[in-house]
Parts: sequence; structure tokens; C-alpha cells
Amino acid sequence: MKATCMKKIIVSLVIALSLMSAPASVFSAESGEFDRNSRSLEIFWDVVAVRPVAYLAMAAAAIVYVPAALITLSAGNDIEPVQEVLLKDPYEYAVTRPIGQFD
Repeated sequence: MKATCMKKIIVSLVIALSLMSAPASVFSAESGEFDRNSRSLEIFWDVVAVRPVAYLAMAAAAIVYVPAALITLSAGNDIEPVQEVLLKDPYEYAVTRPIGQFD
């Protein structure tokens, strides 16, 4: 049991150090200031925060899609706008969007 606890601590430390070192790549050692043209910080935040939240939002939208589609079809309306908003748009944002690009 002690070995698994130590293993968890080591893995946690490695993850923490790798997360802290990502913003350091934006810092330019030669000029002593941050490189404003580097996209490293955008990529870091996209991978650490935005993508996981986007995947959760995509799952929530897929769950909401079923009742929304049933209501839309029972009303006799076109289902295409519902598919666009609840399935296609979240998928494109979470999966097909290039990492670090928020446009």
C-alpha cells in the first residue's frame, strides 16, 4: 500500500512540474521579457482548461439533443437547426478546432 501512495505522489509531482513549465517556454531568456507572438500560453490553457470543459459541454448537449429532437419532430419542424446547434457546433469546437486557436 505504501508503494502505491508513493507512486501517486511522484506522478502528481511530475504532472505539476510539467504544467508549471509550459508558461516558461513563452519567456525569452535573451531579451528578459515575454514573447508576445508565442502561442504556447494559448495552447497550454486550451489543453488544460478549455478542451476538458468543451468535452463536458459536448456531452451535455448530446444529452439535451434527444428531448429537443423529439419535441422538434413532434411539432413538425425541421430538425437541422437543432442538430447544428447541439451536435455539430460543440463537436467542431471540442474536437476539430486546432489546439490553441479560439477564433
